[in-house]
Amino acid sequence: MEMEDVICKNCGVINDCTLTNKSGQMVATCNNCGKYIKNVPYSEPALYFGKYSGKAINDYFTPDEVNYLHWIRNNPDIWNKKINQRTRDAINLRLDGKIKQFNESEPF
Repeated sequence: MEMEDVICKNCGVINDCTLTNKSGQMVATCNNCGKYIKNVPYSEPALYFGKYSGKAINDYFTPDEVNYLHWIRNNPDIWNKKINQRTRDAINLRLDGKIKQFNESEPF
């Protein structure tokens, strides 16, 4: 998985940041100006609600599990309000038959 650029919106520096774990979330902080840049995902995308809460998207294999992902994707209130873009991308890849393996050593 290719690492995306981390750009500080405050000073414009690219890929010059420190990652720290704060309350269970990886946080990128600019090494140049010291400002917060963004929270950084460091695990496989998963759903954190509903009947399969906590299960990684790439682990949905049974017909019931795959149907659940279809239901989520086809329900705009859930898809647009409860699912972040990274998880939507993982669901799309899973449902389109292009399972993407996420490498935990690469946090982006």
